[in-house]
Amino acid sequence: MNTALTSDTNIIDFTIDDYDELQQAIYEAPMEENPWSRFLTLLQEKMPDTASIVVFRKPRPERNDPGFIVYTHEDHDAASDYNNTYWEMDPFFDLPRGKCLSIYDVVDRHSFQQSDYYKGFIEPIEIVDIIGIDVEHESTDICLSFRSAMFEPGKGFTQQHKDILMRLAPHILRAAKLHKLVLTAHAAHRFFSDYISSLDSSAIAIDDTAKVLSCNERATALIEQHDCFRLDRGHFKLKSRSEQKKLMDLIEWVTANKSVAPRGLFLPNLSVPSIFVLRYVPMSGQATYSKPAVFMTIHTNSGQPITRKELLMELFDLTKAECKVAAAMITGKDPKEIAQDNGVSINTIRSQIQSLLLKTGTNRQGELINLLWNILT
Repeated sequence: MNTALTSDTNIIDFTIDDYDELQQAIYEAPMEENPWSRFLTLLQEKMPDTASIVVFRKPRPERNDPGFIVYTHEDHDAASDYNNTYWEMDPFFDLPRGKCLSIYDVVDRHSFQQSDYYKGFIEPIEIVDIIGIDVEHESTDICLSFRSAMFEPGKGFTQQHKDILMRLAPHILRAAKLHKLVLTAHAAHRFFSDYISSLDSSAIAIDDTAKVLSCNERATALIEQHDCFRLDRGHFKLKSRSEQKKLMDLIEWVTANKSVAPRGLFLPNLSVPSIFVLRYVPMSGQATYSKPAVFMTIHTNSGQPITRKELLMELFDLTKAECKVAAAMITGKDPKEIAQDNGVSINTIRSQIQSLLLKTGTNRQGELINLLWNILT
């Protein structure tokens, strides 16, 4: 049924069917081969003698960035002129959010028509009126400008045209937000998966229930070769229930505390003694998953016992000398005693302690000792 949409003051020429068609085009627009072109062409058909643009990202000529602006018509010369020369002259930007205004609501008509912007850009392409609305999403950095230009001499935009833009702009913003979230999640997911695949160590991405989200070839081979590791309905598990509980406790701690600093778990009682290193993944791409993502690497040393020093070296990329200093600090020795035990100067030990602070992300020796103690115990 074609029922006309109405505003408080005017009957809008669009019917419900017209509006639904435009709304559908908006939500399909980001996925098109030429994004937004169908929507803008359709809008032009329903608002004759007009052309519209949507500015998703403003041009920045100083960075050679043309911005992201979509036009009803692909007039590359006009677009290039606008982006490179006239953008900064345009007075019709940064409008009060959520209000559809005419250019002459913002600037004096006579002054505008005497400006270089009008004479160099507006007049040559025969624009007689412009209306626009700026909208932004509160929880994201998305802010867009929606503009329509009238080309019919002797005519101008009415309140009906403004009502149309007012109704459509929130949907354009919502479609842009959804598209950005999809692109960000896909990009981060690809990066995350590619990163895991490129590692030399056995690497697995899991959620807070130990469900495997991504797994590289080394980790897959490790699970297949040793019966102390297994996959149970897509979840990573250890054969030993007591060791599995220790691993799950650490996963729970890492996700609850969003710990981007590596946390280690030494399980020497497995048939293949192993070090598990876990980190929380602070990536927007983890929105691809239903639960928080944890990056876990597994380090094994088949046939040989794994030492505490190896755990520290894996966690923080420490040298053997730094590991010796760390181990001595845990026992309560001060820098002077450590220097005497190792036959080096106290300045060497102090330098190694500074390196330990830097690599572990701690600020004081007490904080460093506490971190090392928690990891090793």
